[in-house]
Amino acid sequence: MTGAKTVITLTDMRFYSRHGVMEQERSVGNDFLVSVTIELDRCVSSDELADTVSYADVAAVVAARMNQPSRLIEHCSWTIAEDLLHAPFGNRINRLTVKVTKPTPPIAGIEMAGAAVETVWKREG
Repeated sequence: MTGAKTVITLTDMRFYSRHGVMEQERSVGNDFLVSVTIELDRCVSSDELADTVSYADVAAVVAARMNQPSRLIEHCSWTIAEDLLHAPFGNRINRLTVKVTKPTPPIAGIEMAGAAVETVWKREG
């Protein structure tokens, strides 16, 4: 199949973490959602785990990073992307999107479904 790619998505992994600029966010913590989309460098046509990226391995990388507090969710998203690209399976990634959402940002008087940041990376060439 010409031009076919395999895309793996882990949607809205929920974590309780201590990310935030405000002291209360860092001491009390908050819920966060992380979604990761990975486009592999080729289409996976086999039935072998070795030819793809394990969802469990991706989730473990994300969980490890979410346990390390950041002031900014921008930084959190970037470091998750960096960790995934440097993981043993990182060389198979052609394109990567990491989205970190804070469902209840501390903005008085504004209702919203959340504040989110995405880091998008694409292999050049």
